[in-house]
Amino acid sequence: MFIGARDRIKIAAAISVSLFFLVLAGPVIAGKTDLVPDWVIEGVSTVRPALTGDGGALAMVGGALVRISKDGSTVWRWDPGKEAVTSIAGDGAGGAWVSQGRRISRISPAGKLSWTYVWEQKVRSMEPLPDGRIAVASERGAVLISSAGKFLWLYDPATGCDT
Repeated sequence: MFIGARDRIKIAAAISVSLFFLVLAGPVIAGKTDLVPDWVIEGVSTVRPALTGDGGALAMVGGALVRISKDGSTVWRWDPGKEAVTSIAGDGAGGAWVSQGRRISRISPAGKLSWTYVWEQKVRSMEPLPDGRIAVASERGAVLISSAGKFLWLYDPATGCDT
């Protein structure tokens, strides 16, 4: 289908008018929306929280990993010890993985330590997989850990090694 110059002008005008009204209406729409949080948790650390899958969250609060329900109440607290937590990954069922330097800990949905895996490199990020395994990355590679905390696979980009 061929669009002529006259049609292009009509389309451009329609888009311009739509954008104009959107810009004018934006503040009006935003002004009528009263965003009030259902709950607020004080003392949450700068470690990025994770979602639990049931409307709750996992966050570092006052030095402990806390599972927060969707109504804002504390479900459980887990003390990670003295080493700082660097990242949290939720499992979708209320449990979590926590990294502390080179250590990865699996916390059950009941808030109990299930296992700990120590890697030779500092953990940068973690990505849970649907089958319960977790992929862990550092500046120099990645490792795959089973749901039971056992080593499964390593990738080292410096050597191209995939084991």
